[in-house]
Amino acid sequence: MDFTRNPRRTLQKNYDAELSSQFPHDLQLYNKIPKSTILIHEFEEIALERLKALRIVETVTLRGFVKFSEEWRKNFHEELKKQDLKSLSKLYSSLGVSNTAPNYEARKKDLISHFILCLAFCRSDELRNWFISKETDLFVARFEELSTEGRKEFMELNNIDFQPIPQEEKKAKFSRLLNTFQYMNATQFDSADFYKVPFKKVLELVRSRKVLLDKGQAYVASGDLGNLLASKLRQEISHSLAVMKQCLPETTADIRLDSVLKCLLDQYESGTYKPTTTSSNTIRIEDLDELSKKSYPPCMRRMHETLRAKHHLRHAARLQYTLFLKGAGLSLEDAMKFWRSEFVKVMAVEKFEKEHSYNIRYNYGKEGKRCNYAPYGCNKIMNSQPGPEDASGCPFKHSKPQELRKLILSYGIDSNQGLKDVMEYVNSQQPVLACQKLFVLSHPGKGVEFGLCHPNQYFTESRTIITGVNVKQEPGNFIFLLKFSSGSQFIPTYIY
Repeated sequence: MDFTRNPRRTLQKNYDAELSSQFPHDLQLYNKIPKSTILIHEFEEIALERLKALRIVETVTLRGFVKFSEEWRKNFHEELKKQDLKSLSKLYSSLGVSNTAPNYEARKKDLISHFILCLAFCRSDELRNWFISKETDLFVARFEELSTEGRKEFMELNNIDFQPIPQEEKKAKFSRLLNTFQYMNATQFDSADFYKVPFKKVLELVRSRKVLLDKGQAYVASGDLGNLLASKLRQEISHSLAVMKQCLPETTADIRLDSVLKCLLDQYESGTYKPTTTSSNTIRIEDLDELSKKSYPPCMRRMHETLRAKHHLRHAARLQYTLFLKGAGLSLEDAMKFWRSEFVKVMAVEKFEKEHSYNIRYNYGKEGKRCNYAPYGCNKIMNSQPGPEDASGCPFKHSKPQELRKLILSYGIDSNQGLKDVMEYVNSQQPVLACQKLFVLSHPGKGVEFGLCHPNQYFTESRTIITGVNVKQEPGNFIFLLKFSSGSQFIPTYIY
């Protein structure tokens, strides 16, 4: 009897074998260029998923959890699952040494999405610094989840030769080590390994006093090995970003690819908020006063009330509020009417048309570069530096205490404890948590199940609670294929 092989099964085996050789571990140092062909819609999709994951890293940290603590890691994983980031959730919960086909695909997406974001975030120091910071945090969080076998295999695969100090040296420095690592009991100390490395490689651990320093060397406990490896990852990412920046002219020459990368940056600038375009979320000029009282976050309410009182806002506040209104669903036509109706109370119509109407149309993408500018997210707003008499910025960070208390009480907070709870977050320099606490207090009986990172997110969640309507946006559709170079550079090019 003639048994012939199933060609499809043979191809699948060959494909799995190829992926196995390319991606032998669930965790990577991203020092290998991807060699793949990918649909452009998948290119954008997996990049946006990774950007969401990096934002989750940021959001969970802003909630006040000790970074990489058990509580931090638990919340991070819950957010990954809540936002349906299946590939990253699978890798995050893996022990590191699984050899199933789905894990190979997840590893492939992990590598490609990292390099796509490198392409997008190589353009400025601010973007590079944020990207490196969040990628290394994601790496450490994932390393902490690996099994002992998974950690060992990762280090062997990457030729990382961090050898624990010999027992003789451990005994010689017994008292100093025990004094440094006081969280260990005697049993834990006896079983723990310590690694000796140049202190410059673990500056974050030095700052947090988690190492023993001796003659320029830092003694690191095995539990902090992830932070030690993170310094190596920072070097790898910094190198990749430098190479990517040199390739930018070639990469951005294709307008289709460049538009996808700019979309990623728009999502970053907006704090992962994506304005919806359906008719069910449009707002009207005549409703703005009521909306500002019921659903605006403090930063936007302050600007709205300042505009109503003074009929003018400085440039930074105008830009911040215009983009917020755009994201909330105010049309360009209504935006022009709204701003004109206020400004003409203190200036001639001709002056408004000459000095301000162009900027409003520009912010809506109808003038100049015609870009779809995204509303500012919390991170961008908090890092701004408002000048005197400027209503822009984050009230929880930039307002005087007396002004802030008045603003908080305007939300109908009817208990001293509520005000005290919000101000505790302010005093501990946690403005995002202060704003999120205010949201809970001003929407009684409703828990908050989102990590606040954007004024429009605050607005949307508030409207969802008040009206019971939740609006979603359908993703776009692309049909192009991208091929990644197999050389030393990551340059996606269209096949067709």
